[in-house]
Amino acid sequence: MRRSRKGSFRVRRRQKSSTSNVFSLSRFTSDEAMLFYTGFPNYKVILASFEYLDPGDNGENVRYWLSCDNEIQSL
Repeated sequence: MRRSRKGSFRVRRRQKSSTSNVFSLSRFTSDEAMLFYTGFPNYKVILASFEYLDPGDNGENVRYWLSCDNEIQSL
């Protein structure tokens, strides 16, 4: 029983450390941090930009372009 407690503690510790390194907008609590890490002055501006770009629910509106290609590839 003691091993299982140690094992479960290790698993929880690893999960916590892996989620603390995730890059997400919720990590930025101030406008200064938002500007530093994203270049956007605040959350409202980054959200408006994201909505304007409209990548779609599953990225279906995203088109890839390579510098060696002359045409945009459609998926």
